[in-house]
Amino acid sequence: MMHDCGLLNALADLPQVTSFVTQAAAELRKHLGPSRNPFLV
Repeated sequence: MMHDCGLLNALADLPQVTSFVTQAAAELRKHLGPSRNPFLV
């Protein structure tokens, strides 16, 4: 998988890419904890 796939407009809307980004964000939240920034939900 290309690591830049989320940055390329042609690939950004593919279900595989959105799933990858969602899973990566969930793992980061799990390990780093919730954000303390009120502007980030």
